[in-house]
Amino acid sequence: SLVWQSVQYNLYKMKFHVPAEHRLDGLQANAELQLYFCDGDCDEEKDNWAAVAILLVVGSPDGVSESPSINELHKLLADPGFDQDILDDYSQMETLPEKTYLGNITSLGSAFYRYSGSMTIPPCYENIKWFVMADLASIAYDDWFALWTHVGFPG
Repeated sequence: SLVWQSVQYNLYKMKFHVPAEHRLDGLQANAELQLYFCDGDCDEEKDNWAAVAILLVVGSPDGVSESPSINELHKLLADPGFDQDILDDYSQMETLPEKTYLGNITSLGSAFYRYSGSMTIPPCYENIKWFVMADLASIAYDDWFALWTHVGFPG
């Protein structure tokens, strides 16, 4: 969960975008992981939402690295059960491998840029608080390529 200004938001869905939708200092990262949180029944129009955007840049070509984000993303994306549709529906997220630990992908020591905005997919309700992680996370080339193939470009 995520707590902002004494309001608790619960993880609802995750979305990958290739290339990234957000930019930092004009840099468009290779991919972006968006974590969506809501404070109620997750009605996109009526509830309050918060989203964490993590910009991903291609790192190690073989998926083996000291980077926690590379290793965690590899476990998630290499899982035979990985499907973007599962990540879009919290009720199905229990099918994700338990070994996936989002704390290794996000850097809580990082600064975050914050702004009020909208969902990035229509109907684009403007009731979302965005938190864009200032630190870039790494993704292995093979995992990025699999993601690019699965999500499509641009996606």
